[in-house]
Amino acid sequence: MKISVIVFLVNVLACACISAAASGDGAESLEQAYSPEIQDVIRGTSLEKDFPDSNESADELKVYLGEVDKIDSSIKKRKFGDEINHGRRSDKAWLEESEYILSTSLRRYPESRHLHEALAYINRELGAYTNTRDYLVKAAEEFKRAEELGIKYGKGMSAHYSVVMSQLASQLKDKNVLDNYFSSVFKEFPDDEMSLLWYAQALATMQDNRTEEAFEKALAGAKGNNIDQVVSYSEYLLDQKKYEKALEVLDALPAPLVLYYAPHLSDCFLHEAI
Repeated sequence: MKISVIVFLVNVLACACISAAASGDGAESLEQAYSPEIQDVIRGTSLEKDFPDSNESADELKVYLGEVDKIDSSIKKRKFGDEINHGRRSDKAWLEESEYILSTSLRRYPESRHLHEALAYINRELGAYTNTRDYLVKAAEEFKRAEELGIKYGKGMSAHYSVVMSQLASQLKDKNVLDNYFSSVFKEFPDDEMSLLWYAQALATMQDNRTEEAFEKALAGAKGNNIDQVVSYSEYLLDQKKYEKALEVLDALPAPLVLYYAPHLSDCFLHEAI
């Protein structure tokens, strides 16, 4: 099932709004929530928006911030061809160095969500560069552990890793990985609208017979703007040649967006007329 341009743009706009909101009140929250030592470590970094959990110390956060730039650089090289300045080392050796640093730090700080998160991303990058399944399995394990720690110590109202775990489980074609992660998420956050959607999208990718039910839950659980849910579900139904049902779902779209789907809609009407 494809992800439409509209879904992508809606997500970008949503992220922009969240970032703007975070930058507006983040300083006050930062000072209220953390000691001066931790404030000094995270100020001006990504951790001002993805807040540390209550159990994480300044030292472990410094380790995380020291490795997170490598993840960003690796993704940019892999997706856009950006150069990485890591001397004469191979990409694999450079990432393995980061894996060693994080694994060693986790022996000292075994319940650091951000260290587990960074280790997960490093393993995902190693899996991408080497085309090795074991790295991806390790990444999924680390993301699941990071989520468990976020639930235990964090203050969030939604899951942290539903997007990447949906992608990883789909890549692995492993329904157990998918269900083990999302079952724990839905136990804690049963109304997490984006987790409901990403779970349905992964099921669709795996051609699981629970897909339609999952999309119905995602659509029912949408709060306010439901464009992502409507578009993803209708595209799945169109792929399944369930044209009448797709029309019913698409009917919830605002009129300007219906125009984007005019080619699909004409196919639906044609099939319904036959």
